[in-house]
Amino acid sequence: MGVTCCEPAISVTVEIPPGSRATTPISRHVPPQSGTYLLDFGIYQDVCVQGKVFNDVNANGQDDGEQGLAGATVTVDGVAFTTRYSGTFFICAPLTDGPVTIIETDPTGYTSTVAIGGAGVRVVDVNTLQIDTPVAKSIYGGNAFGDVPSAFTVLALEKSVKPGTLVAGERLTYTLIFTNAGGVPARAVVLTDTLPSSVTLHYASPPTYTQPIRGTLRWDIGDIAKGGVPQIMTVVVTASDAITGAQWLTNTAMIVAENASPLTAWSTVAVVPPSKRRAYLPVVRRNYPPIIVVNGGFEDGWTGWMPGGKLAQAVSSAHWQSGRYSALLGDPSYNCAGGVPAGSAWVEQTVVIPSSVTSPTLYFKYNIFTQDKNPFLEDEYDRFDVRVGNTLVFSDARRTDPYGCDLASKDLDLHWKDGKVGLSAYSGQQITIRFENRSTSDYGPDFGWYNTWTFVDDVRIEPANGW
Repeated sequence: MGVTCCEPAISVTVEIPPGSRATTPISRHVPPQSGTYLLDFGIYQDVCVQGKVFNDVNANGQDDGEQGLAGATVTVDGVAFTTRYSGTFFICAPLTDGPVTIIETDPTGYTSTVAIGGAGVRVVDVNTLQIDTPVAKSIYGGNAFGDVPSAFTVLALEKSVKPGTLVAGERLTYTLIFTNAGGVPARAVVLTDTLPSSVTLHYASPPTYTQPIRGTLRWDIGDIAKGGVPQIMTVVVTASDAITGAQWLTNTAMIVAENASPLTAWSTVAVVPPSKRRAYLPVVRRNYPPIIVVNGGFEDGWTGWMPGGKLAQAVSSAHWQSGRYSALLGDPSYNCAGGVPAGSAWVEQTVVIPSSVTSPTLYFKYNIFTQDKNPFLEDEYDRFDVRVGNTLVFSDARRTDPYGCDLASKDLDLHWKDGKVGLSAYSGQQITIRFENRSTSDYGPDFGWYNTWTFVDDVRIEPANGW
C-alpha cells in the first residue's frame, strides 16, 4: 500500500496481488486532517475455467476432428461468455465459499449430448459441471460440452448383468436400456445382443426377437419417438455346467437406426466351476480374488478391451513392464517438425466395481515417449490421460526441458511410472475406464509438430491395501 502526503488530499493506493481483483476502487483520496483513517478495500481472488463447446457429430462424446460451436453461452458462477467459431472459452470468476458451477446454454437449434470434466471438475449433467473444492488462482482446463442439432437422433444404450460372479449351471440376467434423447424420431431401430457360446437362452423380452443365430438375439424395434423415454429389454440365460475352469463371459449388444450411427455396449461376468465353489469357497475368496479387469497385461491381445482413436493402437511385444506384451497408443515411427498426425489413440474397458471391495483402486503402469513438453498454462500439449466415463481422473505429460525434434532416445523416454486412481465413488457401479494418448497441436487438428506415444501395461483393480 502506498501513501502520498502533504498535498491537498492524502492519496492511498492498494496493490492487488496476482490472481485477484478489487471490488472497490483501489485508490482513495481523503481530506488532510489529523486522526486515524479506516479505509475498506474489498479484494477477491479468481478461479478460472477453460474448455470447449463442440459439435458432437455422432453423439458419442468428443472425437478427433469434431469442430467447435459458436453461439453457446458458458456461465461460471454468474460470469457468462458466448463462444465464437472455435467453440473455446476461458472464464474467470470471483472465488466464493462453496462449489463453483459451470453451466452451458446450447446454441439456438442445438441439444446437449455430453459434458466432460477436466481434472478436479465433476460432471453433474449434460449441461452442468461443478468444482466441489475450488482453489484460488487456479485454472481448471480440459472441460468440454457436446451439442448436436435439435433435429438429430441421439441413441443411447446401457447394458448390465447380474450377478457379477456366478457358478456354472446358474442363471444370470442381462438388462439392456435404450432411448432416443434426440429431437427427431429414430427410424427402423434394430437392437441385437450377441450371447456367449457357453450359455443357454431361457427368456428374452418381447415385442419381437429372432431366435439365436450363431448366438445373436435380434429385436426389430421400429421407430422410437423423440424425448428420451427409456425402454428396457431383459435376457435370461444359464451358464453351462460343463465349464471346468474359471472364465469370463463377454456379451455385446448393439443398437442401430437408419438415421443414427451404430452404438455398442458390453458386459462381462466371471463364472467358476460348481465343484470349486462348493468345496473351496473360503479358499477361492482368500487366494483367488475376483478379476475385475480382463486381460490387464494385454497378453491375450485386445481380449476384453476396445481400442479406438485417430492415431494407431497396437498390442506390442517391443516394450513391456511384465509378461511379453503391452498396449501401444500412438505411432513411434513418425518424425517430428510437422510430420506428425494430431489426434488421440485410446483403449477402454467396461467393468463392474464390486461393492464388497474396500477402497477399490485402479493401478496401472505407463511409459510416455515424447518430443513435446507442457509449458505453464499452455492448452495444446501432448499428454497421457485416464478417464472414468467422461471424467478426467489422471493426466501426465513432460513438464520440463529437454524437448524438441533432435532429442536422443534417452531423452524421449520418460520411463515406466506407476499410475493410481481411487474408485470408491464408483463402488457397485458399471464404469468405462479409458487410457488415452493425446497428440495435440497449436496448428490445427491435422497438423502435429512433436510426436508422442505411450505404452500401458499391468492394469488391475484391487483394494488400496491389497487383497
